[in-house]
Amino acid sequence: MVFNRIDRTAEVDQGFQKLRVCPTDRCSYYKKHPYTELWKEECWTCKFGDFGIDSNNPTNTGTCGYESK
Repeated sequence: MVFNRIDRTAEVDQGFQKLRVCPTDRCSYYKKHPYTELWKEECWTCKFGDFGIDSNNPTNTGTCGYESK
């Protein structure tokens, strides 16, 4: 599976609920997950990205949980 590093900022700005993302996607709202040691600004290392790692069922496609306030 090839990932394209898509910038998802516009979609996040539009307020999509549970936006589906690939691990290498990114946006301008990136915030490093507190448990990762990697500094790649990609969805899979972002605190808002959910790829099923906490549920012990990781997936290749995740969801972005960022919500603007």
